[in-house]
Amino acid sequence: MIRNNLSGLSAMVAFAAAFLVVYAIHPTIWIALVVAALFAAGVFLIMHALFPANADLRAYNLDARRRVKKVLESVDRIQKMAGQVKDPPSREALLEGCRVVPQILDETRTHETMSFKVASTAANMQNYLTSVESVLEVYLRIQQDPDFFTDPDKQLTAGQEGFKEFQGFALKSMQQLTAGDTAGYQANLETLRPLTLPAIPALGGAATAAK
Repeated sequence: MIRNNLSGLSAMVAFAAAFLVVYAIHPTIWIALVVAALFAAGVFLIMHALFPANADLRAYNLDARRRVKKVLESVDRIQKMAGQVKDPPSREALLEGCRVVPQILDETRTHETMSFKVASTAANMQNYLTSVESVLEVYLRIQQDPDFFTDPDKQLTAGQEGFKEFQGFALKSMQQLTAGDTAGYQANLETLRPLTLPAIPALGGAATAAK
């Protein structure tokens, strides 16, 4: 990511530095702007030649953003359908799972510097969410017209268990991502514990011994 933006960032720094130097020597703002712009353009061309943008990395970044967008769209659809679920625990499980999924993607971006990892996580998450959507769509049909289906109560119960598993999957995935943070958290807690001071003898006992 930094490599792809290196030319632009270098040009901006060069522009600011050149502007300040030229303006200090010749305090005419338009001259300083022209000279700084020419200098920045030169720096941009040089840096672009030395460090060309990585086409593969750009493709990975675009793919990651596209996959994350699809996951968020699925989350939005599931949240809307969850509002129609009459069983409160099932509705809460769906909403909780939807709350955690975007945080999993954010946590992945925080821990992983490579876009392909984000894309891979989003792809796996999308496959899971597609299954959740399919089950939820049928669940709502059974809920609305139970007489149209065989053993509707049994099928609704199976769907409710599936929604709980979705919530558990999301929470477990998040816990796995934050496991490293927890280890560091515990280590930092140890540094906050008060130091154990050596035992100090009672003053009265010390006075008696002196006599």
